[in-house]
Amino acid sequence: MNLDEIYSAYLSSSEVSTDSRKINKDCIFFALRGDNFNGNKYAKSALENGAAYAVIDENPDNLSSDYVFIVENVLKTLQQLSNFHRRKLSIPIIGITGSNGKTTTKELLAAVLNTKYPTYFTKGNLNNHIGVPLSLLSINEKHEIALIEMGANHQQEIEFLCSLVEPNYGLITNIGKAHLEGFGGVEGIIKGKGELFDYIQKSKGTIFLNVDSEVLKKMAKSRELSVITYGKHLQANLEGSLESSNPFISFVWNWSFDGITVKSDIPTTSQLFGSYNYDNLLAAVCVGNYFNIDEESINEALSGYQSEMNRSQILEKRYNTIYLDAYNANPTSMKAALESFAQLRPDKQKLLILGDMFELGEASFNEHHEILNILNNLNLTNAYLVGKHFYEHKNNFSLFQFFEDRENLIQSRKIETWQNFAILIKGSRGVALEKLLDFLP
Repeated sequence: MNLDEIYSAYLSSSEVSTDSRKINKDCIFFALRGDNFNGNKYAKSALENGAAYAVIDENPDNLSSDYVFIVENVLKTLQQLSNFHRRKLSIPIIGITGSNGKTTTKELLAAVLNTKYPTYFTKGNLNNHIGVPLSLLSINEKHEIALIEMGANHQQEIEFLCSLVEPNYGLITNIGKAHLEGFGGVEGIIKGKGELFDYIQKSKGTIFLNVDSEVLKKMAKSRELSVITYGKHLQANLEGSLESSNPFISFVWNWSFDGITVKSDIPTTSQLFGSYNYDNLLAAVCVGNYFNIDEESINEALSGYQSEMNRSQILEKRYNTIYLDAYNANPTSMKAALESFAQLRPDKQKLLILGDMFELGEASFNEHHEILNILNNLNLTNAYLVGKHFYEHKNNFSLFQFFEDRENLIQSRKIETWQNFAILIKGSRGVALEKLLDFLP
């Protein structure tokens, strides 16, 4: 089937669905396959529920050719269509990746840029080989700039996503110990994330560079890149100075680029906790200034931004204050969260609930052991560890409480008795520690 025909059908609806249970009228349904499902079996249902067309690579229900496009591979067609659409767009697109902070950085950038430009940004965590095409196909003529988050757990994944997105600008938030199993170690992570810089170099685009990161500076230096810098370094285009992070991050900034200088007169106070979010905020200020957002709009956007989806949220329960950062975790983000929590000076006793970190491969045992050592060194001994990876160390850390899973902690009835605590909750997505909120008084 000719891609032009599918694109013409897409333009008539400008909406794509891959879930037959979530069909809006006149959308195009893409019948994706997975290990445990075959979307072709639901194409008929999607059409009956209001889809204008279905893209399939099997036709088990003998659907009329008037309503289906039969292709060789539905996923590949979706990806090709998204790039076909991207090449019709003339707006700047910023590609964002990194080991930690991708989603928060993307949303902070969107908050700032939306003050002047109608901005499309990746919704939720749609940052993989399916989510990125869906994000690209959500960009329409109303948008003047787009932010596309790109995730990866192995090498050449960012390279492939860049071939779809074709970003004009690139931003790597940081390099840390995430997805060690798939990348094959830290050097593999550097190579994999660096594929964004490789693309920007080839396309003669521009990167936004955190010069506080020696790893990122080295990666940029090894390539010929147009660079806009941010960090606490005096020579950075966007120079920031952290005023406070107890609990919310407050900072001042100075911008200098292309003969234009802007100096923030008063501190910007965010609603984000954790000093590790400081770099994410500076990235947003840097990008905002580059795209000519005025100082007041930048500061108001960042001051008004409230995190969601269990990321860097402070929640007040009846008896306890919850520092919730349970969307994901890896050794780098866990260490940063613990160090930041140790620096807090709350009016309550500190308590921690930490969940396992996943996708660490052979490094898992040592990395979980190292987190427990960090807890000891920071004197954060009132800690509850949840998951089988932490549980392996139970006999060597008698100061801590260990539970094989979340349900075991709930069944212990311990958390129902906690009062007057500042509680950090941090763990990988699969541990789902946010479900503990219902049991915390």
